[in-house]
Amino acid sequence: MERVKEVRMTAPGRKSGKPRSVTIWFVREDQSIGLGTMDDTRGWVQNALAADEVELEIDACRMRGKIRVVEDPEVHRRLRKAFARKYLPARLLSFVGVGQRTTFLVENLEELEAV
Repeated sequence: MERVKEVRMTAPGRKSGKPRSVTIWFVREDQSIGLGTMDDTRGWVQNALAADEVELEIDACRMRGKIRVVEDPEVHRRLRKAFARKYLPARLLSFVGVGQRTTFLVENLEELEAV
């Protein structure tokens, strides 16, 4: 999973209820998936948090889990460091103090049928 650079996350639209997908960077955090954004007003963030549960597609693996905002500053810092290790642009931005403003964990992952 570490060689895979992107996850496709799907959540129902908060207004339409129709599935909305976005392809974003991710990191693995123990048995959870870490996500981050520099702009928490983005549609995918609002949809995911309104739904409480999202589906993830990483390579041919599909999972469902609960998404939550990371409140613990230490976990937030750890996730930002993991993004900087995995992605060169995140690493470069971290040198100037820029990074994910908000981080999320998708937990209680349940495998779904393969893609």
